[in-house]
Amino acid sequence: MKHTLALVLMVFISFGTFADEPEYLKDFKEVLTDIEKTCYKVVLRDGIFFDLETNKPANGKYLMKECGPHNLKLTEEYKNGKSHGTFDTYFENGQLFTREHYKDGQLHGIRESYLEDGSLYYKICHIEGMLKTMEECINTFK
Repeated sequence: MKHTLALVLMVFISFGTFADEPEYLKDFKEVLTDIEKTCYKVVLRDGIFFDLETNKPANGKYLMKECGPHNLKLTEEYKNGKSHGTFDTYFENGQLFTREHYKDGQLHGIRESYLEDGSLYYKICHIEGMLKTMEECINTFK
């Protein structure tokens, strides 16, 4: 979902220019619906996520509500405009759907996915963006 959001945002901003005055940002905000305005807090530009309010590289934790086709709630963390920390998505009932961990923009850690009843669906591991076995992951994150 995160990559879909980034792709949609890239399409919207590809029509703007990247001068000092963020004209693309004005155009982007005008085409968003009210729900989307409460959802999208960052925009991807040249490989860096920028805060829509400040037009500076995203830093810290962002909470987004009513995102996507199932009104998912999600939280993301950024450091200097790159995904860094935990990325969580939730079902409409509030139950955790996925939890991913990022380091400097790359998946780094165990990704867990759950069913709507809260039971674990699967776990996979990434180390510095590369898919690894759970054994490698456990040994890396001891």
